[in-house]
Amino acid sequence: MPIAFSVDIVKGNEDYKSNNWQDSVKNIDINLSMKSNIQDEYVKEGESIVYTIEIQNKTNANTKSLIVKDAIPKQLSINKVTLNGEEIQIPTSNELNISLELAPNETKTILVETVVDYSESRRTPEPITNTVSVELFGENIATTAPVNHIILADQIVSENPPRPIEPNNSNEENNNIMGTAWYDENANGKKEQDEKLLSGIKVKLLNVETNNFVKNGEGQVIEATTNDNGVYVLDNIPNGQYIAIFEYDKSQYNLTKYKAEGLVEAENSNVLLNQLLIENETKEVASTDILKIENRNISNINIGLAKIQKFDLELNKSVSRILVQNASGTTVKEYQNTNLAKIEIPGKELNGSTVIIEYKISVTNKGEIEGYAKKIADYVSSDLKFSSELNKDWYQVGNTLYTEKLANEKIKAGETKTVVLTLTKAMTENNTGSIPNIAEIAESYNELGQKDINSTPGNRSMKENDYSSAETIISVKTGEEVVYTGLVIGAIVALGVVAVVIAIKKKSNKAIIGK
Repeated sequence: MPIAFSVDIVKGNEDYKSNNWQDSVKNIDINLSMKSNIQDEYVKEGESIVYTIEIQNKTNANTKSLIVKDAIPKQLSINKVTLNGEEIQIPTSNELNISLELAPNETKTILVETVVDYSESRRTPEPITNTVSVELFGENIATTAPVNHIILADQIVSENPPRPIEPNNSNEENNNIMGTAWYDENANGKKEQDEKLLSGIKVKLLNVETNNFVKNGEGQVIEATTNDNGVYVLDNIPNGQYIAIFEYDKSQYNLTKYKAEGLVEAENSNVLLNQLLIENETKEVASTDILKIENRNISNINIGLAKIQKFDLELNKSVSRILVQNASGTTVKEYQNTNLAKIEIPGKELNGSTVIIEYKISVTNKGEIEGYAKKIADYVSSDLKFSSELNKDWYQVGNTLYTEKLANEKIKAGETKTVVLTLTKAMTENNTGSIPNIAEIAESYNELGQKDINSTPGNRSMKENDYSSAETIISVKTGEEVVYTGLVIGAIVALGVVAVVIAIKKKSNKAIIGK
């Protein structure tokens, strides 16, 4: 990026100008990452945690004056720090400030070896978080994703008196569940490095066998709230089967995608909307699948929250084509997807004619959340006949037709998917007229578990946009040759219309004479 400046000084009536100075500053592109040697989030007092920090210069220029900053959690003691294998001085506090210079495309590695300190006051699992940043001239230019651990309680390590580390989960009441809440800014279901972590999200456990919230020995509901790093810990959980239930501001957030494909457990969200029986009352809650706890700790039971988006599937039904088959042959009439179609049949051909009506049923995603029209219903008129041979994707239950053709076809925002339904009508002289036909979305679904913003599937409400009707009018064709009898002529004369007939006749005679 080119920059330029000059200095202009005015003293009295004198104006002094400096030479112009121009240079270019290259964009700084630093790749920063951190990981630890502990794959499981749970650690014990006295256990070693080694943080590996890598800093890569992705530009083609030397980068000087970089400062790597790492505030090691106060629950840890630093034993050793190395830069590219060379040991450097350990700070008196847990604040690391390491100066770096990187050649073009160079990578340097910092290892920070720590140990988990013993705390006599630690009676519950304690979450710790480590995050590293890089600054250039006091400005933050890169930050790592947080690395979280949970220090288990009652793992006593002390030199005076010496006591061995107790085996993890020796007590079946000492199980733990932990996870992270984050704001999924791009709503892709993945917990990414630069996305915000959410505090204040409350978590409880529902006992699957009793449908009651789990309580401790004092009769209080076991619950946890995410801290400033988005981490929560539920502790002292007995062996059993549970469902974790999350409380969040539903006026501000939607759930993100549930267990997005291709992600490791640490990156995805385990929560979706469910109807659950809780203490004798059915409620819609944000919950996990069943978690089986048997002498073990569980981690990465995460919840991702995204900006509120609309889920709105709209259904439109129309007539696209009508065929009339009889002894005279087959007549086909095409329509431009109208919801009011008209067809005329000569009166002498009504008996024995078969009318075949082809409907198009289109589902359009008018919202922002992609979803599925799992089942479409057609409330078929008694005047129409359904044939499974003509409709391979449809089936009939009572007086209603159903299709699940779109059940596995994702409908993206602004996208439309269409199904076709063909129905027939056997004609007689007495069954012309209007034939209404109605379709509706009977079941819908999206991966966020959100309800349609303005429709309830299958409720047959004509005021909602997932409900649509198409009407066909079958009538007798007009303009056929008419033979008038003497009685008809007599009636015309009696009504005084004869003058009109005579006038027409005279006009005709004039025309003949004029020839």
